[in-house]
Amino acid sequence: TAIDAKFSMPFTVATALRHRAVGLDAYLPAAMHDGEVLQLADRIDHVVEKSWTTEQATRGTLNLHTTDGRLLSHSVLAPLGHPDNPMSAAAMADKFAQCAAYAREPLAPTRAAAIAAGIGRLETMPDIATLLTP
Repeated sequence: TAIDAKFSMPFTVATALRHRAVGLDAYLPAAMHDGEVLQLADRIDHVVEKSWTTEQATRGTLNLHTTDGRLLSHSVLAPLGHPDNPMSAAAMADKFAQCAAYAREPLAPTRAAAIAAGIGRLETMPDIATLLTP
């Protein structure tokens, strides 16, 4: 299911390796049955680092063992969105627009952009209902 896939480290890493990105479209039925992604996911293991504290729980390391015997490794201590690595306003607006496209009543990109811009002004808006009117 989509929820299983979203919380599957092998599926998500395989999707990222295969498609160079992971968006909400990766969890649509057709994408969850992508044979190449599934074959790659079968070759992925993950280990939870039990010694990490709650504050360290968002970090991670990816180790890739290549067919020619090399080990490629990359660690991320503060992923995008972490307080030490916040998303830019533009990245947040883009993410909102991507999510809004999958809402029960999808928002057009221009409407999503207008709402995202309005969210940045919430504290100064006299009435937030204006965000909901086209």
